[in-house]
Amino acid sequence: LGLKVVPKDYQSIDKERVAALLVMSKSWMNRIETVDDLFHDEISGQKEKLGY
Repeated sequence: LGLKVVPKDYQSIDKERVAALLVMSKSWMNRIETVDDLFHDEISGQKEKLGY
């Protein structure tokens, strides 16, 4: 089966990295007020106007 036995205290993820990601995601989610904030308007027709 390809199973590997590892010590009980081993972690498959770095808790500090996950904690940082959690802080960032909470910060981003706190700025959302409505479901419309999750959607972005298409800007392809305005690229020149916006300097792209």
